[in-house]
Amino acid sequence: APSSATSMKSPFQHLLHTNTALTNVQRVSILELLRHPQEELSQLTRHISLLETPSDDATRRRAELIAFIDPHLTLLAPINCLPDDIMREIFLHALDGTECLRIRYEALPVTLCRVSRYWRNLALTTPRLWASMEISFQQIREPQSLLKLAGVIDQWIERSGGVPLDITLDSSALICDLNLSPIFTLLVTISHRWRNIQLPGECSHYFAALTPEDVPLLESFTLGGEAIEVGIAKPLGLLGTSSLRRLVSPYGTQTYDGTISLGGLTNLTLSTLAIFAENVLVLLAHCPHIEVCTLLLVDLTLSEQKSCDGPLTLSKLRQLSVTYTTVSRWQRTYFFDSIAFPALRSLDLDCVNAFAYGTPRQALLPLALVRGLERLCIGILRICSTLLHSALADIPNLQKLHLKSE
Repeated sequence: APSSATSMKSPFQHLLHTNTALTNVQRVSILELLRHPQEELSQLTRHISLLETPSDDATRRRAELIAFIDPHLTLLAPINCLPDDIMREIFLHALDGTECLRIRYEALPVTLCRVSRYWRNLALTTPRLWASMEISFQQIREPQSLLKLAGVIDQWIERSGGVPLDITLDSSALICDLNLSPIFTLLVTISHRWRNIQLPGECSHYFAALTPEDVPLLESFTLGGEAIEVGIAKPLGLLGTSSLRRLVSPYGTQTYDGTISLGGLTNLTLSTLAIFAENVLVLLAHCPHIEVCTLLLVDLTLSEQKSCDGPLTLSKLRQLSVTYTTVSRWQRTYFFDSIAFPALRSLDLDCVNAFAYGTPRQALLPLALVRGLERLCIGILRICSTLLHSALADIPNLQKLHLKSE
């Protein structure tokens, strides 16, 4: 056993402070190496505690023992003993699965690479760590910076192997004065790996030439802005892919023109406030599997000729959010009269610039709409208490009520 500072030599000196994963043989050897120093440290600590004035030699020796033992104990930490596949799962669980990682020096995959050589090798051989990326142009002021960013994006793509990609381009792309073609050209070359894509509507023209065959894995597509503002003439051809399950669209009444694959959608958001209710009915008739839907409507009423049509049944819709601007009280046919929602459990109903006073209940909260609700959120100015009380009496399973307006 080491009895002095000079005799405390470790055959594991080259591994200390490295977070190296040890073999079982190395672990046993370290435990044996530490047995005598730990015994001596325990005895010395008890001895010092009994002394009224500890000697300098005893205090110094205790510090030497601690300095020798602690780095070895760190090597024995449980995380350094886990199999590679478990470590990779831990890395992946450290990601925030709800959003893309912004490509920067502090991003989690890059940080993991700086912990140790072992962790770096693990991170670089875990493709899913690099398969989610948010591209920001906020710090890009000159062509050299843009080229550097393109190089980093290319590096992430290479490290992601062949797994599906989740990519977000933030709105800073709209204020960047540089030619962004190199970035978008790079993204187009890997379109066959796109899974989830989010980008400003003003950038959509970069992808206008892509077809459904170019995006066979695309499940979610989010296009920001409003079609009127960004001058979008028609939906992108790539949205015809049969793999599409989620769409956030500014196209409004143009969303269904045969271009977009609606039959497989489970989540739909129409993000432009310029859609008439009857046009939405035509659209939803092509979405039999829709489960989550967000609509922005001009009006909750329908034309009289629509009233003779049978109701549309959305048997899988469980979450609905409707924002509207007005209700035409002189009409007698309402949007909610024309759809059956047997599975609906959550409803958000908002009016952006009109009062609900005097609006009949059938227009806002008909019995067929609310009877199965578990959650109801209402943001309508001056909604009649009698109307609200009547509706609540018909919702026996309601668990959460949120009133956002007077």
